[in-house]
Amino acid sequence: MKNYKSRMRYAAMAFGRGRVMAAFDIGKARTDCQALYASVRAARERLAEHAQNGTGTQEELQALRDEIAQGTQRYDDMMAAIRMNEQQMADGVAAQFNRQMERREQGRRAAMGALYRSLMTAMPVDADVRAELSLPTTVTTGTADGRVLLPRTLSTEIIDDIVGEDDFLREISVTHVAGLELPTATGTDSADSAHKADGEKAAMAKIKAGTVAFGRIPYAKGVTVPSSLLDGTNTAISAYIDQKHYDFKRDHLLSHIFATSPEAGCEHMSVLGSNVGLATVTGATELDAILAALAALPARVRRVAKVAMTPAKWYALVRTLANGATTLFTKPDEAALGFKVVLCDYATTTLVGDLKTIHLNYDAPIQIERERHALERTTDIVLSTYYDIRVLQKDRLRLVSVAGAAAANEDGGEA
Repeated sequence: MKNYKSRMRYAAMAFGRGRVMAAFDIGKARTDCQALYASVRAARERLAEHAQNGTGTQEELQALRDEIAQGTQRYDDMMAAIRMNEQQMADGVAAQFNRQMERREQGRRAAMGALYRSLMTAMPVDADVRAELSLPTTVTTGTADGRVLLPRTLSTEIIDDIVGEDDFLREISVTHVAGLELPTATGTDSADSAHKADGEKAAMAKIKAGTVAFGRIPYAKGVTVPSSLLDGTNTAISAYIDQKHYDFKRDHLLSHIFATSPEAGCEHMSVLGSNVGLATVTGATELDAILAALAALPARVRRVAKVAMTPAKWYALVRTLANGATTLFTKPDEAALGFKVVLCDYATTTLVGDLKTIHLNYDAPIQIERERHALERTTDIVLSTYYDIRVLQKDRLRLVSVAGAAAANEDGGEA
């Protein structure tokens, strides 16, 4: 507190009481600090010279000591004031950026609500709404055919919102590229690690290169909107429709990733699918199986591996390990168990490994359509797009299985 007050006194004296922040010139203050540092260093050199030569009176030596002490204190106060002002400037920039992002988000929500209103009422889309959402100038009404193809940038923002609000989906890879193809390489190093003499042929590593091509799986889901919602604000309309669309899409993605019986044409999207072919590691208990699965992963994968499991299994695991103690419940999973847990209601079969190797790609921008039900006085706002999910490298993931009847005891009877 004493040092803080002295720094504020310095700032007040140097730049005017009551207007410290407004008048503080960081560039000039740094120049003053450099000059003061040079002055203190020169005083120390003179004091050292007197001490070496045995010259100078006691009054002169004490004056040098006082000059050094006062200069050092002023230097410390000036540097502290500089750091304080720099931090406050950085905080101000960050706060301004956050306010701008919040205003932008609020503007986007209101504009989406206005777009939904135009679709529901078959009224023209205002110019400011088109500008806010970067809609093409050709999109002048919501009446022509009752549909609007959103720009790719806005589609990407919506997808980011959908993925960003789920713990598991945040961990996987997501792109928005039409006709995406990604290269893959699988293989092993040579088992023959013996040194070879000159002239002898060294064993070669076996690497197989390939390409994963993403398809176009159609998705369409409608939110039924009552006509009474039009009495609310545009923001309220957007909040109602968007939240339901986001929940529908998240549930759709997760149900396909962890599908035990994938529908035809979607077998490759499920980590449990036989054609994906993930290896299963079995243990006497859930924890034993998880640790065995982690140990079975390649060393480079273990550094980034995470464990996706249901909340019921995780809480049962913590309760068993805590054995009545409460300290384990307050520790992060990595500190307590050595691995990061990702909770997912759909992960009824625990998944271990590098979740980034699960790749979600959206092949087309999002399209918004309306479907009017006059007799029911409702309108379906339909969100449609094309997407695909692929497991790029199956050797980076393991499934967990608990042997025998222990499975029921581990997760409280959950299948």
